[in-house]
Amino acid sequence: MELQEQGWVDGAFPPVTFDKISKKIVTLTETEIQTRLRKVLEKLSKTGCLSALLATFLDDCDPEVQEKATQVI
Repeated sequence: MELQEQGWVDGAFPPVTFDKISKKIVTLTETEIQTRLRKVLEKLSKTGCLSALLATFLDDCDPEVQEKATQVI
């Protein structure tokens, strides 16, 4: 859900999106997209999600689980 909150639609960022904070239409330049992705990663990091994914990736568990963790990371 977090990526959709940052403007992500159907697996990609569109050229423009509505920014709920500034309440304006924003052009999604490379810098703007990186800023939005950083916000998502920070939120995931604060909740411990990235640590859990990394642990799953490094653990000797099911190869299918490791592959999925790799894709998510």
